[in-house]
Amino acid sequence: MNSLEDIRALFADLREQTDWNVDGPLTWGYYFTDTSRERLKPLADHLAANGYRFVELYATEDNKRYFLHMERIERLRPETLFNRNQQMEALAAEFGVETFDGIDVEGPPG
Repeated sequence: MNSLEDIRALFADLREQTDWNVDGPLTWGYYFTDTSRERLKPLADHLAANGYRFVELYATEDNKRYFLHMERIERLRPETLFNRNQQMEALAAEFGVETFDGIDVEGPPG
């Protein structure tokens, strides 16, 4: 997981390199990986029931690893994102998923 300082640096980079209102709502993507598609599905359902949008569940070319991508539009601060990453790691463990693989961010909706 990224440290709080890494996340603060991400926010600083977004401020410098984009014209986004980083303090406003952005589209935050969350990724999980596992060797079993079936272990990812209950986690996807849980996150969808809690306000996250299912984006995709896809396999690597050799079908040996699967990736779950969920997203949510929301306002986050570095501390909030740090806590969210910890929550996602805990959810991965709770659902028996191998890895919370990290985040990405896209600009504001619309």
